[in-house]
Amino acid sequence: MSSLSIPNGACALPDRVTAPGPIVVGTPGDEGDAALETVRRLVAYDGRAVSVVSALELPTLDVSVAGVPYVPDVEEYAAARRERVARQLRAAGEVPNTWPVTVSGDDPAHAIADAARAASASLIVVGAGHHDVTARLFGEVAVRVARHAPCPVLAIAREPMRVPPHVAVAAIDFSASSVIAARAARDLLAPGGTLHLVHVWRRHAVDTPAHAEQDAAYERALPERFARVERELLDHPRDIAIVPASLQGDPVERLTAFAWSHVADVMAAGRQGHTLLERLFVGRVTTGLLRAAPCALLVTPEPALGAADLVASNA
Repeated sequence: MSSLSIPNGACALPDRVTAPGPIVVGTPGDEGDAALETVRRLVAYDGRAVSVVSALELPTLDVSVAGVPYVPDVEEYAAARRERVARQLRAAGEVPNTWPVTVSGDDPAHAIADAARAASASLIVVGAGHHDVTARLFGEVAVRVARHAPCPVLAIAREPMRVPPHVAVAAIDFSASSVIAARAARDLLAPGGTLHLVHVWRRHAVDTPAHAEQDAAYERALPERFARVERELLDHPRDIAIVPASLQGDPVERLTAFAWSHVADVMAAGRQGHTLLERLFVGRVTTGLLRAAPCALLVTPEPALGAADLVASNA
């Protein structure tokens, strides 16, 4: 299992035995990117290496001049993109030569994930963007990066993430994947920070006596289920507060509203869904959070089969 590790209270998946790998940051080359500023803060905090990947989206116009099909000049587009990224790095306070930049003609999501895999990266940072059409399109790239990534993905929304964060919200459904995400959120926090474990569920739509009893039994079982997750998180004691919360309604709406109201610096969710279809599309809730989260969102890969069994038995 890939690990995300930042010393002294920053982000780490459990049981890391090797030094953390580099950060791979994916960027469309726009000015003022909050993702790059977040990476700058992470590097200032722990000194990891960084590489930048920017994927070209070449024009696909079906036109010709004097019967000769138009073929875009890839090198021209690549040079322009490198200059845009260089300006972006300078704006973020980085010297462009410090962070190597790769301009790829591949699909952006695959280019970023492949670069992370080749570098044995510990973290991918991408912009989740919500402001304009370009930002929203790159936000969809963040969804696809999370689907293919070999390591945790930190998607940055409107503002750079505070490093280290003080308030984290972990989406908990008591699956092994969600416990892994909660661990990552735990280790991301600064000393004295707060980790909210938030479980969102729905009562039966039809209020029959049988359904009412099932809902009541489910609700009665929640304190013990939360307690098991808390015990799992306390296997590596940290100077943080762990606060469970049970909410009812639409998971994405309730989780994002909770993060807003608690001024969260970061949310955390596991990549794996309950069904094959959800796993193929990152998971409905995780995908919804990538598109709507009011703060940074950390998406962790599903655990290896053996680790999944161990976490599931403990949580």
